Amino acid sequence: MLLDLDAFADLLRNVNNRETLMQNDRRVKGEIEATATLAALDPAQASRLYRAALTRLTQMRWRDEALDQEVEAQLARAESDAAALEDRIRSTLAVLGAARV
Repeated sequence: MLLDLDAFADLLRNVNNRETLMQNDRRVKGEIEATATLAALDPAQASRLYRAALTRLTQMRWRDEALDQEVEAQLARAESDAAALEDRIRSTLAVLGAARV
């Protein structure tokens, strides 16, 4: 029974490591990195793009608990000034960088 459960867990891990998913993960991370640069120049547009990228990150739900919590917390926050937006983006990038995605 435990061997079956272990085999099932391996299958799930392999699904999460498919090249298609990994490419999507890298693309979304790149989008969030781009918003970090844009935040100082155009906070309103950066905020919209950041929120859209966060929404796409919800598709990664269940793949990393810390990332799930970060995305939920950031989506729940109200719009803020440019400095706060840059901090929020850095926070998300740090969690995303540490996530097992």
